[in-house]
Amino acid sequence: MHGFTLGMALIRVETPQVRKKDGEWIVSANIAGEELWFSSPDAELAASPEAFLSAMLIAAQLYGDRLASEAKVCSKWKRNVTKLLKVTDGWWKLKTKVPKAGAHNHYRRKRWFRKTALFFTGGVDSFHTLLAYPKRIHALINVQGFDIPLEDEERLACAGRSLTEVAKARRIPLIRIRSNLRSHP
Repeated sequence: MHGFTLGMALIRVETPQVRKKDGEWIVSANIAGEELWFSSPDAELAASPEAFLSAMLIAAQLYGDRLASEAKVCSKWKRNVTKLLKVTDGWWKLKTKVPKAGAHNHYRRKRWFRKTALFFTGGVDSFHTLLAYPKRIHALINVQGFDIPLEDEERLACAGRSLTEVAKARRIPLIRIRSNLRSHP
């Protein structure tokens, strides 16, 4: 992968915004001048710069770019990203810089952090985890727009019905999230 990098560009991640529209929570941020968004009718989403930086981190790394955030990030997140980049840099023989962002120490462990959610696609790996995980799983999360493009409404609807049946059978809430991450330039 070393020959894959193209050069160092600074990719700006603007401060994320949250809004509620027609009963759906939407968080968005402009990244390199293009909007990236996540939405959910099932869960209140937080405007977290760490989420947007994390979503773009590996792609920026592979292209040799550096991310920069207008908003401050959690100092613990920044320490963990530094450790992660050392590992992935070792895999791909890169020299990635940690995203440029101020840090804050306002880390407060929220009550819902003690719960376990499973990102669930309905595939073999996620079914195995659902059935074999030794602790309680409090929610299934499915992100639409990754495996199945948002434009493929028929397949999304079919998959959605299957995921709803699995969640109902296991008596676990299903949290649906949609995103344009796959198509973001």
